[in-house]
Amino acid sequence: MKVATLYRIARAHAALCGKTNLIQYRCFQPNFVPRDPKAKPTRYKYPDSYDPYGPRPPPSDKIVQLAEKIASLPLEERMQIGPALKDKVLYHVSS
Repeated sequence: MKVATLYRIARAHAALCGKTNLIQYRCFQPNFVPRDPKAKPTRYKYPDSYDPYGPRPPPSDKIVQLAEKIASLPLEERMQIGPALKDKVLYHVSS
């Protein structure tokens, strides 16, 4: 088929579907290469753990000790850490 015939068919199809932008038809894009119908789909292997921010430096000894102290607290006291820390941080930021 000639290109002009294909273009007319695509325009008629677009008009029937209510689509007027022919850019969406991949066959009219300049670098279009049809996919091999017998080819298997590409499967990507993702790492076991994915960190979008990249590798981070290890925490300092001070932070590790603080985390151990927090983990050793009873549940009631651990539940009070969040609101107390929020109030303390907001107080220091605003003043």
